[in-house]
Amino acid sequence: MAEKYDIVVVGAGPSGILAAKTAAEKGLKVLLLERGRQPGDKSVGGEFLPISIFQRFPWMKEGPVERAMTKWGFHFLHEDKLTELKFSRRNGEYGFTVHRPSWDRWTSGFAEAAGATLKTSTLVENLLFDKQNHVVGVAAEGGEKFYSSVVIGADGSNSTVALKASLRSRWPLNALALCVKHTYLLSEEEITRRFCDENDGGELKIFLSEKISPKGYGWIFPSKEDFCVGVGSALDVLEESIENRLSNFLDFPLVRKLTQGATVFQHSVHTVPVYGPQGKTYAHGVLLVGDAAGFVCPMDGAGYEAAVFSGKLAAEVAAEALGEGDCSAEALEKYEKKWKKSWMGGDIDTGARLQDLILNGIGIGRLSRLLYELGAALSKHGSYLDKSHKESLAEFLSQIEDLRGLFSQ
Repeated sequence: MAEKYDIVVVGAGPSGILAAKTAAEKGLKVLLLERGRQPGDKSVGGEFLPISIFQRFPWMKEGPVERAMTKWGFHFLHEDKLTELKFSRRNGEYGFTVHRPSWDRWTSGFAEAAGATLKTSTLVENLLFDKQNHVVGVAAEGGEKFYSSVVIGADGSNSTVALKASLRSRWPLNALALCVKHTYLLSEEEITRRFCDENDGGELKIFLSEKISPKGYGWIFPSKEDFCVGVGSALDVLEESIENRLSNFLDFPLVRKLTQGATVFQHSVHTVPVYGPQGKTYAHGVLLVGDAAGFVCPMDGAGYEAAVFSGKLAAEVAAEALGEGDCSAEALEKYEKKWKKSWMGGDIDTGARLQDLILNGIGIGRLSRLLYELGAALSKHGSYLDKSHKESLAEFLSQIEDLRGLFSQ
């Protein structure tokens, strides 16, 4: 007879690892299933973890981080013009870059140390249901079955758990972004020279331009001996291949300069849900976390913090339900109520509003032009010859009168 667990977690990414760790620490019998050969094998996510993650989970401060990031550089391109807005933090970091494969392997060790059983090279293909149509476990490729009182779906944007539990259908195109990324090798000294300041703090670079995408952006994040260059675009406006979008980005003079002499050693493509959950995140015996639930901020596409937070929260709610002997949808609904009231629910709601304002109200091209013009007005270069600062700024402000309605909504 197949072994029975309290909780089966599908997917050993950030959300699944935190769910397994939290549940095991509460004394529950936990099985963590991963389709890759080890946690992190299938990881194609971002490399930057904001400082708030380390504040929320202090034990992560001892992890294998790459570089401290002390600057954000926002680059707005209009025609052949470039505006740079930079934010610097001298007495602390905005966060750290990491290598997700090694980072996920390190964090998964804490789940195992807490007592969770990790089983790799296991692809979940279906859910198991009882006569009342309640989920009671999962079925893996090859016919192996694992029974549990609660299944936590942490299996990414193409979640089998979400689909088989009928919590949602496949994501609509306007709710998905497609991201492509090159990772380049370069010496540690040269990366420091190109991307870091005198205090060795790194700079995260974000680029906005219609040449990159009318609904998306480009980025460059440095690590110790490599750096990544990527582009993300909403699928509903992707009229050409994402590879062409990346090629356009790589052809920008600044990007070309930063990648000169570096060698591409990794190429990855993945989808990200960018419009929040598209249905319930709970059912009879099921909870969804991380990308499987759609917990990615619509504004910036960041998902790691929401992933680990939702994994921990789901495990806590599941443990409470198990303690009360009730894992019904009515009992597990508490999870959805809690995440909606948390900072995560606020991020998703506000992020969606800002996304709609920028992409559909203003437009990336218009935003890039306005921010270029703001920089030109304040510095009087290029577009405002023979005018004082006051006259330059007044002329700029006259151009954005029609945007007042948008920002007052």
